[in-house]
Order: sequence, then structure tokens, then C-alpha cells
Amino acid sequence: MKYFRYKKTLIWAFIILILCIIPIPENKSATNIPQADKLVHLFLYLILTIIYLTERKQNEKFIYAAIIFSIFGLIIEIIQYFIPYRSAELKDWLADILGIISVWAISKINKKWNL
Repeated sequence: MKYFRYKKTLIWAFIILILCIIPIPENKSATNIPQADKLVHLFLYLILTIIYLTERKQNEKFIYAAIIFSIFGLIIEIIQYFIPYRSAELKDWLADILGIISVWAISKINKKWNL
């Protein structure tokens, strides 16, 4: 089964989904840093992309995964729009994309990933 190879990637994507739809009490934040949730989005997708890189075959194109992960982030924001205790934000989605692009940028420095 082709997708069984991406077990860790799929598990992490599921964790992202759960974290993005669970209720968070209003005005409760883990930190007093403004826009800290954007950093969380960035790191969640950075980790997702790194996990994918550890599971992929060398000849698989990174751009396809980047597009799929970006669409996944957009779908989560759309889902959040319909959940009463969550909100959809374009900035969250852009932070997701920035996390993915960060891995690409790091790969240009670290030639080991060969993207």
C-alpha cells in the first residue's frame, strides 16, 4: 500500500487537524505574545514537512507535497469557519505556508535533503 509509507506524515496531519478543531476557551492563551498562534501554525507545518521528507523517496517531487499541505491548511481554515468556538484566519493559512516554505529554504542551505 503506497500511503502506508507515509504513516508518520498522516499521523502528524491528523494531530494538526485535532489541534485546530478542539475548543479553546475564549481569551485564554498559553502565552501573552501577540499572534503566538501564527508561530504555532508555522512550526506545525514545518514539522509536518520535515516528517514527510524523512518518509519520501528521493525521486518524489517536493512541490506536490507542498501544494497538498497548503491545501490541507486551507481546508482546516474553512472547517474552522464553521465551528462556533474557532475562527478562520488568512494569516493562519499564510503561517502554514511559511512553515512549508521554510523547510524548502533550509533545504537550499542543507543540501542533504535534495529538494
